[in-house]
Amino acid sequence: MVYVKRDDVLHLPSSNISGNKARKFLSLNNIPAEEFPDAIVSYGGPQSNAMVALAAIVSSKNAELAGTTPGGDDWLPSLEGKEGKDVFWQLYVAPEDSENNKIGDSSDGKSTERENQSSAYPVEAGKAKSHPKRFIYYTKTMPRYLRKYPNGNLLRAVALGMEIRTVSHQEYNRLFGGLNGGSTMAPADLDPPVPGRSLWIPQGGACSIATPGSDVLAGEIVDYWSMNGKGMPLAVCVPGGTCTTALLLHRSINNLLEHRREEGKGELDIRVIVIPCVGDDEYATRQMMSLDRSVGGRGRREDMPCVLKPRADVEYGSARRRSKGYFTFGEPAKAILQTYDEMNECGLFLDLLYGAPAWSLLLQHWRSRDDDCPIAGRSVFSASPNTPIAPKEMKELKRVYENLCFFAEKAQAMERLGVIRETLAEYHRPLTNSMRQRDFFLSTSSHRRQSVSEEDQEKKMAALQTEQAALEKKLADVRNRPVQHIRPQDTAAALKSLGKRATKREVQNMMWEVDEKLDGVIDWDEFHLNFERNIRDGSGLEPASFYHMVQFMIYDHDNNGMVSIDETMNMLYARVGREQMESTITKLFGGDDGAPIKEVGHQGGEIDFERYWEVVVREQQRRFSDSDLGKAVAEKKQKKLRAPR
Repeated sequence: MVYVKRDDVLHLPSSNISGNKARKFLSLNNIPAEEFPDAIVSYGGPQSNAMVALAAIVSSKNAELAGTTPGGDDWLPSLEGKEGKDVFWQLYVAPEDSENNKIGDSSDGKSTERENQSSAYPVEAGKAKSHPKRFIYYTKTMPRYLRKYPNGNLLRAVALGMEIRTVSHQEYNRLFGGLNGGSTMAPADLDPPVPGRSLWIPQGGACSIATPGSDVLAGEIVDYWSMNGKGMPLAVCVPGGTCTTALLLHRSINNLLEHRREEGKGELDIRVIVIPCVGDDEYATRQMMSLDRSVGGRGRREDMPCVLKPRADVEYGSARRRSKGYFTFGEPAKAILQTYDEMNECGLFLDLLYGAPAWSLLLQHWRSRDDDCPIAGRSVFSASPNTPIAPKEMKELKRVYENLCFFAEKAQAMERLGVIRETLAEYHRPLTNSMRQRDFFLSTSSHRRQSVSEEDQEKKMAALQTEQAALEKKLADVRNRPVQHIRPQDTAAALKSLGKRATKREVQNMMWEVDEKLDGVIDWDEFHLNFERNIRDGSGLEPASFYHMVQFMIYDHDNNGMVSIDETMNMLYARVGREQMESTITKLFGGDDGAPIKEVGHQGGEIDFERYWEVVVREQQRRFSDSDLGKAVAEKKQKKLRAPR
């Protein structure tokens, strides 16, 4: 039996971050804006999930402040130690921090503080002055294309106000490298950007700040298993990058189990197992031992969680043999894609960096049933992220994507094909004797109907069948192109087919919402990611114009340009359950004042795209207004209105 922990549906207030990073940064997110440090400093890759999560938290704190400054030095004493030093910084900086070897004084002269400051991302030049709270992030020199066309997490983090500092690979390794993947303490020669008010967070949040979130997760797992485990042993499998979640969860669960024993409650057998996705088992163990010492443990190997190792009797190929059977992080591999496809068919959608590699290794042992396997005889509780897209909805999402690719080229042919198929179906439909002599008619120039002879009918049908074959071949040629994507003209044509005419600028804005690679087209990965983000969004902030069009086309299963209650219910029930489904149905098909559903049309009632668009846009605006950020914005507007002129 496998249980999957759905942290993808977890959203923290204000910042709206979700998943594993919501666990790690729970305590940071809960610090009131007035008490929040003036600067957060971290480092890592330019597409890091931790990076964008920290950027979101800092941005939310600035929003909470509603454009006001923290209020001078009033809050400083509560953050100071006995000697007036910054407690935030002191938490993670070695006590032997010295004034020597500052950045810029390195012997090779290749990296200076001035150079680091000048390499801040050009989009954000001077932005720090406008924000009371700052997020400064160090990364290696980025590829030219990424610098020129930022995308993905980098684009989002920069848009949220992150100040990026790029340093050479050599300098990066000197500052942040190490045998254990970096230290939990700030580099000795890296000055805090705002003395007395700065917080250092290691790569991926690998520090004690992640402990409160791990405690909450451990409590959820132990409580659930105590009620539902029926005395069976449990293996909690966690994909590992920095292995922070695995180590802290292991400590938290062990503490809870110890408390249960002291209180005389029933014994539980719960074991945390980490599946390394970066490096191998030794690298994962070294990271966890180092982190364990930094959070008050003894850092002993025997105190670490079990590390799942690749099976020795599997043929991996030369590249994976060199890494002891583990995957190279971020490198494509056939086995990863096979696992992705296999689990997708089972209704579990995995990411390709952590989820699929971890499950690939997990399935090796799951199928082996060896007695010495760490998960042998245990139920498996997986912390792998999956999306809230049900298998049926995923199938429909793929249908809509395939339909939208080169839609502008296909639209006219598909419309004509519909007419031809309807005519042919009418011709072959069984007729009564009284109808056989008057089944097909042609309009003359004087608009009089004349009966068509059987021979003329056959000729007409043959011509239609020939045209049908030509159109189907044309469509097949378009669909079989090796590269499939959605262009601006395809989006415009799709909107037009739904009865909505959009300007060129509106279409460009819709494309921009989805086009992560900024190459002017939308591929499947971008299409799927946009859909996933929107169905997870609880804040109303996620750009959603393109998503609204796609969602309507998913509901419109028969492609008649209308959405029925029956079609909508089929999709919504699998995703949100009965109660929320009924609420959504009432909003879409009921009156504007919340009146009951009107039973009009077929399939329980229908609405067109214009009505659907009006409702979903209004609902998105309501979600934003009800969010913490929306309330802060509204309050700020009210203050401006009340301010004396």
